[in-house]
Amino acid sequence: AARALGLMGGRGVPTLMDALLMRHNIPLQRRAASGLVWAGDAGRDEWRLLWRNRTREELDRVRAAFEEGVDIRLPTKTSANFEREGWERDLAVRAWCVANAAYEGMQRANPEPRVSAAIVIRECSLLASKHTGNLPQFARLPEFLLDKEQRVRVEVVRALSNLGKLAAPAADEIAKTLREDESTWVQALAATALGRIGVASEPVVDALEAALEHPDLGVRAHAAQALGMLHVGDEEVVERLLVLMREGGEERLASVVALGRIGKAAKEALADLYEYVADPSSPAALRLASAEAVLSIGGNPEPLTPVLVEIAREGSRYVDRDEAARLLALTTAG
Repeated sequence: AARALGLMGGRGVPTLMDALLMRHNIPLQRRAASGLVWAGDAGRDEWRLLWRNRTREELDRVRAAFEEGVDIRLPTKTSANFEREGWERDLAVRAWCVANAAYEGMQRANPEPRVSAAIVIRECSLLASKHTGNLPQFARLPEFLLDKEQRVRVEVVRALSNLGKLAAPAADEIAKTLREDESTWVQALAATALGRIGVASEPVVDALEAALEHPDLGVRAHAAQALGMLHVGDEEVVERLLVLMREGGEERLASVVALGRIGKAAKEALADLYEYVADPSSPAALRLASAEAVLSIGGNPEPLTPVLVEIAREGSRYVDRDEAARLLALTTAG
């Protein structure tokens, strides 16, 4: 039924939206979300209009609920589905207002309202990040990085990560969270946030370098990826990433990607990268990432060609075949 309503385009959207907002029926919400995806694929103009209007109404409703002291959260599928069409400025403005109202919930002693409020702010950050102006409502987020409830800190870091460069003033405070938070989950998210925000200040780089030695695998891998996103290519960082890469495990893939993003300063990694590409026992994801890193660092593309041809023709997953074809085009360009 959800699929049929979706194929109806705009005419089926109101019913699907009502189902999506039935918060205590998760299976129904999931089917409604799938139906909305079908409606989006139908490409009807009325779909875009109705979805925009219903999202506007939902934001206004959540804001009013917070102002009345009622605990509530946005539907989890709202931002993910509407992002297909791109956020509009009027929705971004409403998101600022909702976030401002939700801060009242962040002040309560009971952790559950604080968590709900933090989730709302994180959802609103997805809306607001589409607007490039000043975001004063989100300037208060860093003060909640010290909240005693882990789930609140998780959502706050995610919100700052969503804001990207707009959260640059909070970069050093997030670096402190990476160093000092007691939760490895929060620390890993903090590392990713620092990479997305893109501020390579001394406290940020120092915190990420220190995280490469963290006992938790996830924190080490996220720190490696963040250093690559920041294009930090000093000798000490490259050496640490090389050690992490050669240790194997899940950190290897993250380190390969990071070294590729660093570029020419990571030439010392080329010999290892060629080995990973040529090793048929290595996962396709690692072989492809290593090939891309070789190209980014400026290595000789010739040894990559036969491996990429093989994966493009015989890879077990279509995503691997597509990625191999893309890299193959880069090796032969010019």
